[in-house]
Amino acid sequence: MFQFLSFIILFSQQPILHNENTESTDLPVEPIPLVSSELFKEVNTQVAGISPEESQNYYDILNQIQYFSEKLLIENYRQFAEYRKAFVNSQSKTKKQYSVFVDMFKNPESFQGMSIQLTGHARKIIKYPAGENDFGIKHLYECWLYTEDSQSNPAVIISTQIPEGLPLGEEISDSVEVLTVTGIFYKNYIYSAQDTIRRAPMIIAREIHWNPVKPVVKKSYSNQTILIISFSFLVVSLILYWLGNTRTKRNLIAKEQFIDDPL
Repeated sequence: MFQFLSFIILFSQQPILHNENTESTDLPVEPIPLVSSELFKEVNTQVAGISPEESQNYYDILNQIQYFSEKLLIENYRQFAEYRKAFVNSQSKTKKQYSVFVDMFKNPESFQGMSIQLTGHARKIIKYPAGENDFGIKHLYECWLYTEDSQSNPAVIISTQIPEGLPLGEEISDSVEVLTVTGIFYKNYIYSAQDTIRRAPMIIAREIHWNPVKPVVKKSYSNQTILIISFSFLVVSLILYWLGNTRTKRNLIAKEQFIDDPL
């Protein structure tokens, strides 16, 4: 265990290595995956959830990602996204706006082990006990995240921790909270929806960043306050009316005196 931790610390301090098998010299250099491909050999994309065969490797990745620095994950994502954008455009006759989510959804094998960063709104955040594992992981958080380019399809985020105060629930329909996650792409997750089978990119996240939206505080007034304001308005109106009448009467008196006593 000590050797593993030492390796991770040293690795996180080194510049990101790159894959030498880049197909075209016109493309940016492709960074290598942060997680060994050996941990993805048992991945099962034909069953819902995590199969028993892949469970141990799944928890191994959940454990490993805690030792990667945020800086390392973000830099790996930045380089990989730049490479994928150039690669996808090189395969298309017409340049289209690149979407990491769509690319990840359509080409999951190319993303396994790579760092991914997503920002969106959560509609489901739940906590449940972790399965049996050798890493002391007791519970997991599952967050269903919807990004601007996901076309109403969720990304399933798995993490061992969430920010304090982040609301939990099966349906957070009114949530306007913005979440940003940085983690490792694992596989396309299978789930049932409206009597059909769907897939969602599954990200094992180091942590979830929460940007709470400050609620708009609407001013409310008590009945007593409203009564006082109304009474004050009435008093001011009466005073102005009285002053107006007084001024009018003075003008009339002055006019009459002018007529009765001509020069």
